[in-house]
Amino acid sequence: MNKTKEFLKIIGSLVLLIILTALVGVFLGLAGFDPNSSGSGIIAVLLSQLVFGICTYLIVKKKNIDIKDRGILKDSWKMIIIGLGTAGFGNILLSQVVMALGEDNALVKNSYDMLNTAFGTTNTFETVIQILVLVIVAPIVEEYLFRGYVFSECKKMFSLPASLILNGLLFGLFHMNLLQGINTFFLAIVLSLIYYHRANIKDNILVHMTNNAVAVLPAFFPQALNFITGITVISIILGLYFLVKICREKSA
Repeated sequence: MNKTKEFLKIIGSLVLLIILTALVGVFLGLAGFDPNSSGSGIIAVLLSQLVFGICTYLIVKKKNIDIKDRGILKDSWKMIIIGLGTAGFGNILLSQVVMALGEDNALVKNSYDMLNTAFGTTNTFETVIQILVLVIVAPIVEEYLFRGYVFSECKKMFSLPASLILNGLLFGLFHMNLLQGINTFFLAIVLSLIYYHRANIKDNILVHMTNNAVAVLPAFFPQALNFITGITVISIILGLYFLVKICREKSA
């Protein structure tokens, strides 16, 4: 097997998805939507995720990839704790990055602008779409794409450590946003470890959904921000404990 050739095929698939994402924005612009408005940003992200879903399905089907799926297990509740922990760690990590670079840094400001455009909402309908995209659609599509396909294919060619790092880099770069990229790099490593040892895509989706839900909750319950922060910080320790136990278990 030519590792370079096979790896470039993976890169090519991801580049194609990025191009299709850009085309979604172009088509929306031609249809008269303002690409800089929050509402258009939400619609663009939703359509992009639908495109990702269709393309991921086609990739998995064409390559006959065996997605490991054992369903919701009796201990899958631990994935929620791990998801809360990854969210807590991500928030701490990003706060340190912003502090180090400064809020006036061009990269930081650009990252915030991109996030506000993509996920900013002005009414109930846009908020519902945001939840649908961020908490439900994106975790499912991204887990099938990046753990079911990308990580699994990398593992056939490289060692586990190399596959973890490559998956993290590709997942981070795929988001094309400095702050999201840094956060998703570490999230991808956790998710890849879980998929490798648990061999269950449903567990990955639970972790990913929980992680993303934490990003949305403060917008609806700003008064509960301190409580949510406290829960996620506590979950860092407990989630790390569960993750270590998972890594010590024999993969299915």
